[in-house]
Amino acid sequence: MKKISIGTILLSLLVMGLFPTGCKKPDDTDSTPYLSGSMTFDIPYYARQGEKLTIRPYGVSHPEGGSMKVYAYGASPVTVALPDTIIVTKGKIDKGDLSFTFTMPDSLGNFVLNCVASADGYYSRSMSADVTVISPEIGMSITGSGIDRDDAAIIDDRTSELTGERTYYYTTIGNLDWFRNNLAYTELGHPYLRCEVMSYVMGRYYTYEEALAACPEGWRLPTEEEWIALGKVITGKDTKPGETIEGAAGALMADMYFNGEKMWEFWPAVKITNQTKLAVLPAGYADVSGESPVFSGGNEYAAFWTATPDGEGKAFYRYINVNKPDIFSGSADTKSLAVSVRCVRETEAI
Repeated sequence: MKKISIGTILLSLLVMGLFPTGCKKPDDTDSTPYLSGSMTFDIPYYARQGEKLTIRPYGVSHPEGGSMKVYAYGASPVTVALPDTIIVTKGKIDKGDLSFTFTMPDSLGNFVLNCVASADGYYSRSMSADVTVISPEIGMSITGSGIDRDDAAIIDDRTSELTGERTYYYTTIGNLDWFRNNLAYTELGHPYLRCEVMSYVMGRYYTYEEALAACPEGWRLPTEEEWIALGKVITGKDTKPGETIEGAAGALMADMYFNGEKMWEFWPAVKITNQTKLAVLPAGYADVSGESPVFSGGNEYAAFWTATPDGEGKAFYRYINVNKPDIFSGSADTKSLAVSVRCVRETEAI
């Protein structure tokens, strides 16, 4: 899996450069002009198998107001709906003037979508963008979690109509049932990079106040003390609220892969065992203090809210790091940090 580290987007748009309409390569003596402006279109970083994605290119103009040919294509096996070439006669391409619809393939992986504007006598303007095709189903984009479709699970009927996207697997640890996958309740929280399909792969990112309200009926956010009890099951040692649970991180981690790429990088200090069967993946965290969430720490951190305030206007959360063997404790503002949620319930409530 590609790194999703601080300040980095897992798949970024790539402007592929400028190339001529013919085969001639420009050189120092070439006086052929370029079309004006820059080719621009928006597309999500992730898409579902078979999903139709529509791009609406804009931003290019003809210096003399002439007509332009605009076409789009996708790297095999992505297909583009016909017509694949549109003639623009007004001399410029404004947002909303034209669109091309791509159908994502059934195969998983990274694909390139392209759009080009050209005109006789001018070098063309173009743009290409990567999109990653994924599947939210268990055992598809995410493998190595140790979760099978016939394991104990509940159905959350508040969310998607697709059963596979509202299924939460759980395991019993001590006197609690724990979610084995991250909560993806879509009425609250944020999807990774604003791609809704990622809710069912990475889970959503919730502020503390959202996390308190997000679990299904009969389930709730675990307390700091319950995280400590989980740590004792792993290590046999007692810790206090806010203290590090030493040597327990590997028991939470699974050796997982995203579209075939390893999620938790190997570090000698961390022994990944998934002893708890919690199958924790490195979803990172989000800063939601601004207009749009800023996602950081993917492939490096997993972080989870507890239900316990710290007494200073913040709340405790638990987190692990790819290269550290411990479960750490932190406290954060209840409105600006958004992290993953694992819900629990008392086993006697079954």
